[in-house]
Amino acid sequence: MGLNKSLGQVVATYSTLIGLLYAFLGFMEILTGLGLSGGILSKILFMKGDMIAGAVLITTGVVYLAGVGSLSRGEREGLSFVVVGVLLSTVIFALYLSIMGANALGYILGFEDWVDWTWIDDVNPGLWLWFLTIPGIYISLKREWRE
Repeated sequence: MGLNKSLGQVVATYSTLIGLLYAFLGFMEILTGLGLSGGILSKILFMKGDMIAGAVLITTGVVYLAGVGSLSRGEREGLSFVVVGVLLSTVIFALYLSIMGANALGYILGFEDWVDWTWIDDVNPGLWLWFLTIPGIYISLKREWRE
C-alpha cells in the first residue's frame, strides 16, 4: 500500500503536532534563557535557558512542519521531511544522552565538579521529546510508502 491522501493526512497531522511541539519548546527555551519566561512551566518542562538548544529545537520543528503541505496532499515527497526530522531528533537525543553519560561518569569517578550532580540535571526537552518521534521512525522505515 503506497502513501495515499488519507494516510498522508494522518502523517501530516503527526508531523504538525511534533513540529509545533518542537518549535514551541524551542521558543520557550530561548525565552527562559532571556529571562522572559520562567516559573513553574519552565521547571516542569526541564527548561535550562540554553538559547542554542532552543534554536536547534525550533529548526527541528520547522523541518517537521515543512513537509505538512505535501503530506496532506498524499505526496510522498513530504516523507523526506519526516525522515530528516527524525534524524535531527535522534542526533539531538544522542548528543544529550552522551552528555548525560559523561556527567554520570564524572559523578561515579568522584570529580569535584560532579559531586552534587543528579541525572535530572541533564534532562531537557531535546531528550524527552525524542520518545514522541518513535512513530516517525516507523514512518521513516515504511518501505512501501517510499516506492
